[in-house]
Amino acid sequence: MVDHVTRGLSRLPEQFKDSENFKHLLQIFLEEIQEIEDTLEDIKFQRNIDNAEGVQLDGIGDILGKLREGLSDTDYRLALKVQQILNAGEGQYATILKLWRILLGSTSATVTEEFPAGVALFSDTGVPTLETLNTLTQALPVTVTLSLTSSIDADPAFCFEGGDGLGFGTTEDISIGGKLIGRYTNII
Repeated sequence: MVDHVTRGLSRLPEQFKDSENFKHLLQIFLEEIQEIEDTLEDIKFQRNIDNAEGVQLDGIGDILGKLREGLSDTDYRLALKVQQILNAGEGQYATILKLWRILLGSTSATVTEEFPAGVALFSDTGVPTLETLNTLTQALPVTVTLSLTSSIDADPAFCFEGGDGLGFGTTEDISIGGKLIGRYTNII
């Protein structure tokens, strides 16, 4: 944050540098500006979803169109982040991936395109709930199908190429592949 008093006094033209009265008057004005900026920064901090609590979160929920519905601050904060993404998204893969990662609390979740008009999501850190599936479906354009694959607490976990786990087994020995926990595909 800028210290307006120090900055302003250091930028005085040469003819005013020895004028104590002028410097004192300028300092008074700059302190007022500093107080306004500090207050605006405090408001900005408190109106941030990550920092807001109680009534401030309710205000953010009003703006985003998401009611609290009895949720705790922590759960409501997550719901607001999801709603914010839904409101701003236009069905891009990056939006879907961001939602998928937030809803599962995962940084390793991935998204790939499925021909002809589909999105495949994979995660090895969580099993989606029905609410998660509904939220992800809201973020997709109407004609795009959604496939979810999750593998958690499986040893070894299933993953696609490049992931941290094992891929498919063979018909002769399925034990060499990763264990798949769940698969979901929505039907249009």
